[in-house]
This record gives sequence, C-alpha cells and structure tokens, in this order.
Amino acid sequence: MLRYQLFLAYGVAILSTWIALMKNEDMIIEHSATIMGPFVVNSNRVKVVIQFLPLWAIVLLGAYAATSVVIGVLTFKDCPEAALEIEQQVRDAKIELKKKGFN
Repeated sequence: MLRYQLFLAYGVAILSTWIALMKNEDMIIEHSATIMGPFVVNSNRVKVVIQFLPLWAIVLLGAYAATSVVIGVLTFKDCPEAALEIEQQVRDAKIELKKKGFN
C-alpha cells in the first residue's frame, strides 16, 4: 500500500466517523446523560466538542509534528568525520578555483 493510500484510508475513516457523530448528536447527548449517571452533562458542551473535533485533531497533529522536530534536533548526533570530509572538499574547491583564476 502506498503512502497516499494509507493517508487517504485513515482520512476517510476519521471523516466518516466525525460525520456520523455530527448526524447523531442528539442520540449521543441522550446516551451520555445515562452513561455518566450522577454527573451533569451539558448538551452544549457535547455539541461544541463534536463540532470542533477536526480542529482539535489538526492542532494536536501540529503539536505532535513540532514536538517530533524538536526532539529530533535535540537528539541529533554530530558527525565529526563528515565535517572533516566537507572541510577537505572546501579546501580542494578553493585550490581548484584559484588555479582557474577565481579569488
């Protein structure tokens, strides 16, 4: 399975779940009141949570992406051999350019 197919499959599954939640808001509110028992369930809060679920998903995805980038930068290992190799290549390039008349 290709990467875009995987993302598309997840996207369709999540989108269809959200649409089902949006269509069945009233039933969810009724059942949440019976499930929660003595706790008071505010129907407006449940509606707002369901409506803004995609926005929260995007925010959480962005936070995950930013966190993974920061962790990757913090745990990045130095490569002294590669640094020496690049410095040598720069020196060689400067010598070649001087031979060709560039300063």
